[in-house]
Amino acid sequence: MSENNTDSKKKYTALLHLLFITVTIILSSAPAFRGYVSDTGESLLWCLRIDRFLPIGYVEPACLAIILLLRICIIMTAYLLFSILTKMAGGDLLEIIAGVSLFVFSPYQLYIAYDKVDLTDMLLWILILVFASVSLLIVKAVKDKKIGKIVIFTAVNICVLGGMSLSYLLSHISDSLLSFEEKGYVFGELFTSFFYRDDHPGFGIALFVAVCIWLYYSIINNRRLEIEENITEDKKKNILPIVLYVFAIIFMIFASANFPWDTIVRDIPSIGKIILSLEAPTIFLGLSSFCFTVPAVYAVCNLRKSKNEFIAKIIPALLIFFSVAVGMFLIYQYMYWQCPLNYAKM
Repeated sequence: MSENNTDSKKKYTALLHLLFITVTIILSSAPAFRGYVSDTGESLLWCLRIDRFLPIGYVEPACLAIILLLRICIIMTAYLLFSILTKMAGGDLLEIIAGVSLFVFSPYQLYIAYDKVDLTDMLLWILILVFASVSLLIVKAVKDKKIGKIVIFTAVNICVLGGMSLSYLLSHISDSLLSFEEKGYVFGELFTSFFYRDDHPGFGIALFVAVCIWLYYSIINNRRLEIEENITEDKKKNILPIVLYVFAIIFMIFASANFPWDTIVRDIPSIGKIILSLEAPTIFLGLSSFCFTVPAVYAVCNLRKSKNEFIAKIIPALLIFFSVAVGMFLIYQYMYWQCPLNYAKM
């Protein structure tokens, strides 16, 4: 009887996971499902590339199909990453939903998919997610003392990601004389949610709040537990979100308009070529947003441990709701405030 209950519970859990992935794909890929490609960003460039291989009537559907395929790959790799991370953090399905929602519906990810329409960036993010997932599996294997063949597997992944990243940079190298610093963020732009200046998507309100919650639990609440209840948290368990929080701050500084990128480009030409290939500091905001998502997942895990039902259930649900709400509002803007691509009539 107990075995039947266990099997039923596993099937029910698997069904919930499948339902979540399906709903996420439908909501976050709405423009592609609606047959909509914006004429902004690099969509025309990609159409010109596809035009070499297909008749003109098939160019736009092919572009849509590629965008949809890449979005599905991003969602699936994000699900893989946050499933591994949640298991390490001691969470369950709700933490996975929070992590995937904060990442997939982040203003930056929607910006590269539907505003900038840069398929190369989307492919690069798939590789980053795969590499991050493999890295977490390696960390888990080292902790469990199951090292075996993972060193070779790691080397292969590093070579693949490094090679793809290098080819991405070389394909974008430009001798543009435009100031790299002028394309950077001013402080207030980092925290925009529903609207943003051209090529300057922010973090989104849900991610910002989640990181603040993690800071509270990591600094104030842990200290209170040590003083009042003599409970000491295992610091080794919390090292991953701390490390990624530090990296997120570094990337946020790199994205700033005050960082002296122009001086580096001028004084160190070899590094300058690579910097110019990034086109704008927006990529650093994307990396910062990704790194902040890990502490955000740990924040949800901390909330779920609370004995207060409002804190344990309602606040995580609100974080997920606001991350999806901001994302859907931005998708609405992309679909109804921008001109659709009509490549066949150009």
